[in-house]
Amino acid sequence: SSFYKWTRGLFFAFDALLIVVELQHDSTTMANKGGTRELAFHRWASTICLVYMWCEMIFAFVLEFPKIDILFGRTGQRFMNEAAIVQHTLAVIGTVAFPG
Repeated sequence: SSFYKWTRGLFFAFDALLIVVELQHDSTTMANKGGTRELAFHRWASTICLVYMWCEMIFAFVLEFPKIDILFGRTGQRFMNEAAIVQHTLAVIGTVAFPG
């Protein structure tokens, strides 16, 4: 549906914006104070985005159930989403494991 496409698009755009803001904050803090200090908001917002992405991927698999194409999916570009989700998962694990 149109609502789902807009919601999904806004969620991915918010996640990309969050990454840009976090990188900008870290680089400014590094330049001014010589170290980084992570904001808790970035960690939790990133985790929420990641949970949404995993749920969206699982629901896509459920919708395709009898014939699941893990690499290409409906759009032919699922491997890009999977690579982004794996990278995001590793980044969130690192952030949660080593806060600050």
